[in-house]
Amino acid sequence: MSTTADLLPDEIWLHIFMFLTEKECYESICFTKKHWILNLYPIRKEVLSFNYYSELNRYIQFVLIPSSSPPTIKKKNVTSTVTLGTSSGSVIASTIAPQIEEKKLKIQILFDSLDKFNNLKSIYLINCGLNDSIVEKICLTFKKNLKILNISKNKNLSHSVLKNIMLCENLKELNISYNFQNIKKDKNELFELLKFPPNLEILNISGLLNEIPTFEEYFKLLKINIKTIIAYHLTNISLLTIENIQQLILESMSSLIELYNHCFIYLKTNAFQMIYNELRFYPDNDLIYKSIENGHSRVLDLLNSIQYPINELLPIEIIENIIRNKHYNVISKLRMYNYSRFNELSNEIMNEIIRNGDDETIVELRRISYLNRSLWDSINIESISEAIRNGYKGVIDHIRMLNLIDKINQVDIKHVNYAIEKGYTGVIKQLVHSNYQKINDIDPTIAAEAIIKNSSIEQSLRNANYKKLDKVKLIMNDLLKNNNKQQMKQMKKRK
Repeated sequence: MSTTADLLPDEIWLHIFMFLTEKECYESICFTKKHWILNLYPIRKEVLSFNYYSELNRYIQFVLIPSSSPPTIKKKNVTSTVTLGTSSGSVIASTIAPQIEEKKLKIQILFDSLDKFNNLKSIYLINCGLNDSIVEKICLTFKKNLKILNISKNKNLSHSVLKNIMLCENLKELNISYNFQNIKKDKNELFELLKFPPNLEILNISGLLNEIPTFEEYFKLLKINIKTIIAYHLTNISLLTIENIQQLILESMSSLIELYNHCFIYLKTNAFQMIYNELRFYPDNDLIYKSIENGHSRVLDLLNSIQYPINELLPIEIIENIIRNKHYNVISKLRMYNYSRFNELSNEIMNEIIRNGDDETIVELRRISYLNRSLWDSINIESISEAIRNGYKGVIDHIRMLNLIDKINQVDIKHVNYAIEKGYTGVIKQLVHSNYQKINDIDPTIAAEAIIKNSSIEQSLRNANYKKLDKVKLIMNDLLKNNNKQQMKQMKKRK
């Protein structure tokens, strides 16, 4: 039975829905969801939004299987997110589909219905398995209205998509980054086709390592009449020469700043110094900190070449993260460049070093002449106990050489028994060198079982003047007899 609502034309409904959220529109009872998805939703002014993979899947199934009610969508274990559009009329479809073929199929089906989206001005289709024909249809369908196009990370695209993009005469922003990875053609082909819409203002061509093999090709890009060119990971910038830097200064200061702030760790020292002398400011601190935390000790060489005030600008929290990541080579380099804030290390990080068995970092810290003795004294018995249980013989050796023998002697015998049970002979030797006072409290049964597995433990205990070796041997004989009896029983059962 029809209602007054059914008699209203779609244009009236669209005007009403401009004042509602997309969720409210979708859940409206004024019409079927099928009618909303297939007819009203696509032509709603500059609004197209699918925020979840299930919503995109639901839409596609409506296109394939017209019905009066939405089909049931099975939940997937794979985390997937799809956003096709925003309130400004964009299409974002960045998805992780369970299978690549399934993703390609669904994107193809989606594009078969794109003709209905008359008012789209921005399209984002990132990592969607696009091919040249789909991009061609985008450009033909939206050539007059399209302002933003992002088709990054679609590795199957070829250079020919650039010809299609030229059709979008009003395009302001284009992102073709990290594409063209599966094609095997002449590298110069990209530059032969390198023409863009006349009104383009922002271009992102990051990640075209195979396409832009030299800086000569890179400089060709800088001469394109575009206000902003984003070009991360273009080529091997470690090959950058002084002449390249001079040319970059003349051609594009913005590209020079980008190179400096995002890629400086790969530059040669002389190139880095030249850029700094031109710009007169330090690279971005966040990049410096991240690079150092990841163990790139060469960053410190570059910073030292421009007299970077490392003691003022490198916080102790970054140093502690370096220690947690076990980048002792960075600690060594900091020591070489007279970093003077090691005394600010927390007691907790000193104990973490012991618990994690990081003897290389201990070596570097012991070489710092000004390091306060109180930091070593902050090492607690619990951390030493854990080092013994984990068999960190190098750490126990350092603790001994740091004259922390009193703390070693306070370690409970159960931790030593555990180390013996695990066969950590090196730890036993270090305890012997430390004159551990509880050696004779070692459980004979545990010692006997350990010696059966590893005979070298007997010699370690003998060197420690362990007084229960005779009892250990008796227990070993009993254990071996029992083992033999069990083996004989098993053989009889088999017969």
